[in-house]
Amino acid sequence: MSSPVLKGLASFAPLTSAEAAVFEAHIEERGFSKGERVQVDDALLVVGEGSVGLSLEGPSGRRVFATVAAGGLLGELGLFEPEPIPIVAEAETNGVCYSLNRRALRVSFQYARTGGARFMVICASSLSKKLRSANEAVIRSRAQASPGASASDSAAQPSPLGALDRERLKALSASRSFAAGALIFEEGTPGTELFIIGQGEVEIVSRAASGEPIPVARLGPGDFFGEMAFVDHGPRSASAIARTSVELRALPADALERAVELNVGTALYLTNVICKILARRLNATLKKML
Repeated sequence: MSSPVLKGLASFAPLTSAEAAVFEAHIEERGFSKGERVQVDDALLVVGEGSVGLSLEGPSGRRVFATVAAGGLLGELGLFEPEPIPIVAEAETNGVCYSLNRRALRVSFQYARTGGARFMVICASSLSKKLRSANEAVIRSRAQASPGASASDSAAQPSPLGALDRERLKALSASRSFAAGALIFEEGTPGTELFIIGQGEVEIVSRAASGEPIPVARLGPGDFFGEMAFVDHGPRSASAIARTSVELRALPADALERAVELNVGTALYLTNVICKILARRLNATLKKML
């Protein structure tokens, strides 16, 4: 394209003009009309104007779980998850999106490494927003269909990270200890940290609109939690309670921003890890919706 487009979108403001130009080298503009299905294929789409609804199609019908507005992304799940759940994207209004080939995008990360880290922070924020919406849909459905569901119905999914990755993250974090029964954080409070469990068990509990507690997951050593609020600094979507005495590692909320400014290698590693965690969580949640 002859003129830059990404820098004109608020979500891409952290990119410098030079970094944006690298990512726009192979960008293509696409228009869409209200009611039209927006094809993602092997691309990452940036919505420039208008809005797009996201839904799943399964045996029980179609379920809408999120809306992507101007500046939002479509297809970022496929950048970090090898077997993404198919998502239907349908235009809610007339609009425009910009297509970036995923393979070319990954190559661009090697040439604009700091920009690549910033780009992945944008991807992490987008994944976090979709995960919040999908979690809310699952909790609503569970509260309506099975009020007495136990935590075993929603056990944690395997971590997308190996032991070496977990050890590297521990090196960037601080140690925290909680006694059995202690509240680690409460639903609705501001989020500041991502936690990695070293020892013990943690239960994640949300509340239905009626106020009834809904068990979300039971986590053990090597599991992560708190990643959404860590990325988007929004309120906690659920409470975390120590089922046993637990030893945790806490990654501070400003770790992503500080890493981008201080060490590009660490920044690329850390942002990629966070995106992989969020993508795995989102994919698992979408499977529950189906």
